[in-house]
Amino acid sequence: MVASPFPKLRNFPNAAVGIALGLGGQTLLWKSLSKWPPLADVADIAKAIQWVFWVACVTTLAAFLIAFAAKMFFHWDVVRKEAYHPVRVNFFLGPVIALCMLSMGLPPSLGPQEEFLQAMWTIAFFYQCSATLVIYHRWLYVLSASVTASAPYLLSIVTWFLLCAMGGPAGIDQACGMPLRAMCFGVGTFFAVLIYPLILLGIHAGQTEAGSPALFLMLAPLSVAGNGIIGLSGGVTPSSQALFGAVLFMFFFLVRSAPKICARPAVLGIYWAYVFPVAAMAMLSISIASGQKSAVSEGIAAALSIVAIIAFLMVMARMTAHMVNVCREKDTWTDPVVMAMDKAKAEAAAAAATQGASAMEEGSQSQEPAKTQADKPTDKSPVSGTVVEADKPTDKSPVSGTVVEAGELVRRLGELETIVVELRARDASRTACEDTSPASFAVA
Repeated sequence: MVASPFPKLRNFPNAAVGIALGLGGQTLLWKSLSKWPPLADVADIAKAIQWVFWVACVTTLAAFLIAFAAKMFFHWDVVRKEAYHPVRVNFFLGPVIALCMLSMGLPPSLGPQEEFLQAMWTIAFFYQCSATLVIYHRWLYVLSASVTASAPYLLSIVTWFLLCAMGGPAGIDQACGMPLRAMCFGVGTFFAVLIYPLILLGIHAGQTEAGSPALFLMLAPLSVAGNGIIGLSGGVTPSSQALFGAVLFMFFFLVRSAPKICARPAVLGIYWAYVFPVAAMAMLSISIASGQKSAVSEGIAAALSIVAIIAFLMVMARMTAHMVNVCREKDTWTDPVVMAMDKAKAEAAAAAATQGASAMEEGSQSQEPAKTQADKPTDKSPVSGTVVEADKPTDKSPVSGTVVEAGELVRRLGELETIVVELRARDASRTACEDTSPASFAVA
């Protein structure tokens, strides 16, 4: 492994992509607000704000990809551990989610976008298929999703619904001659039905702590699915209205669970889980209000949009405060995965040192009888009073030579045992780094 010129890069988590997702959610929200008839008078302001968020999202995603590429080069062991972690592996889908958001949030002033959207949709589709084939295989055959399921699992679900929603403006069905939008919606629905109950049961089992920002990810798939149904049906339907009701109730339920935004962030990007899902819920409310065209529905949509904007401002302020403390060296950015790896390596090294010391002590004790016999004083014959040559500890004596050879053999056996202990310690360290048990790490 190449020595890194940036040691802190080791603590840069793949969960940091959540910052780009939060900015992408705000981009889509302001695009929806710019097209909402009640805000026609301030549509230009909404479009300008959308531009700001779109550029910020592009910049943040590019910075994340560059930093993570450097981490892959200098700290491949940590990246590999994230890839095998039952929860953190889901954040590898973050870049494709951000790509879908940026494509759907393209400012209209950029001109015709259909061909570009088709290209981005194709890239996102194949990335999603490749990644989820691996992830879903682990759910069913390797890790037992009933034990490890937590809210970040939904990142692999929401992308299917984003592909469904993005496929409309991209004209992907007409371009491919296949109902790909409906097919993506079907795949997302199937696995959402599988994983949502396990996540809810996992809250009680302690897989996701009450009040955790990750729980707000439960709002995202249902909200995006509601907009996907509106796109497939050509308008608001009872199905999309039913999903909005479920999302709204779940939002109040999560608020009742007391979000812990004031606590120290466990990992970079964790609090941005409050931003994108709430923005997606506000977008669905705007779509419902556009179909209902009633004062009540428009009031609810306006209120939820304000809540989404406030959530962004609170998360931005909280991250800024923590960044200030980090710059003043009063705090640090940590990563539970890295902390667990370092702990496992320290324990393995301590065990190796203890075993090595025990082996050396046993080797020294086994050499004591040999030394005693080699240093034995000359024996005199009780009959003649002369020294018996056979018992004289000279190098030429076969008995003495045998004792010396035995001592050398014991010493070499001790060295060999020390080498074996070191090899076992390395194997234990490697095994600890490959452990994917959810109990071995803090859930991001």
